Amino acid sequence: MVNKDLILLEEEITNREQALEVMIQKANELGYLQDKEIYKAEVIAREEMMPTSVGFKVAIPHGRSKSVSYLFVVFLRNKKEFIWDDRNENEVDLIFMIGVPEANENNLHLRFLAEISKKLMNDDFRENLRKANNKEEVYEMLQDINEKVISNN
Repeated sequence: MVNKDLILLEEEITNREQALEVMIQKANELGYLQDKEIYKAEVIAREEMMPTSVGFKVAIPHGRSKSVSYLFVVFLRNKKEFIWDDRNENEVDLIFMIGVPEANENNLHLRFLAEISKKLMNDDFRENLRKANNKEEVYEMLQDINEKVISNN
């Protein structure tokens, strides 16, 4: 699920729409999407129901769509915090976007959400994500989550 090429560091995003566009574009470039506009519409529809900012300066936008070829997670660390949604005014600087194929029978994304949620409760984990020097360090931290999800499958 987590791929080094889907880790974006030191971005200079100023709003949710821009963050979603950058993350969706990266997933599209790497072949995870058949139609980025369909997936984007799914993610935005999900955001309209309820913002996906979860506290701790973290957001986890996600969407299930027929346009997603393979389950993926894009991680973005922004240089500065920004307000994710005016309805709750939560600021974010760490974003995990999860793309889920419509026919995802094994629900790996739910296990990933559960594991990442557990990890995000840990102040040190969040701080280490913010301080990591490069993609390799972030990837190693996220690989632990991948391994737990896959071993529980």
